[in-house]
Amino acid sequence: MGGARASGGRRGKWEEKEGIAERYDFLSSRYDELYGEEQGRKYDSALGAIREGRGLALDLGCGTGALFSRLIGSFEIVGVDLSKGMLKAARGKGFGAHLIRADAEHLPLRDRLFDALFSFTVFSGPADLRASIPELERVLKPLATLVLSVPKGGFEPGELIEILGPLGECELIDQGIGDYICICRLSGWRVGPSPARPPRGDQIVEQ
Repeated sequence: MGGARASGGRRGKWEEKEGIAERYDFLSSRYDELYGEEQGRKYDSALGAIREGRGLALDLGCGTGALFSRLIGSFEIVGVDLSKGMLKAARGKGFGAHLIRADAEHLPLRDRLFDALFSFTVFSGPADLRASIPELERVLKPLATLVLSVPKGGFEPGELIEILGPLGECELIDQGIGDYICICRLSGWRVGPSPARPPRGDQIVEQ
């Protein structure tokens, strides 16, 4: 669950995102049955390509928490999603992750908090990803690892690298699945505080 294209300004954009959240609420009870195998292939492709990490991880667009079992033991996990139904399903898996209902463009989280950020099939196109990049960068520590999967139908490889490249050293992996896997290691030059963008009150519900 991530950004959605604007339709009628800021209010229209938020209403569109709430509509997407409602569709995922409806799917939440069957999501793992319908898409779990497909998502699992993406997780395995990404995690097989990164160095083992530890610390605090953000699963952005965590859905039903299917990734949690692969991260537990190495990371303490914060899961963020816009769908209440998906967060309820994630809580039911019992991994003890901290769960927050929020939007990718307005994260109610401190600066430079995470050692890793994972986000699978959240951003549908370049506009969605560009709009969220400032928040992703803000909440990550210097030298943190960013792992994204994005649909091949929504992105050109060169454009994807152009969007992510300013963050640091990025690698694009194509392993014959429906998504590109992007792995970025952030630069370590960010030494001063960066301004936090406080979320609007109607966009955040702590779980």
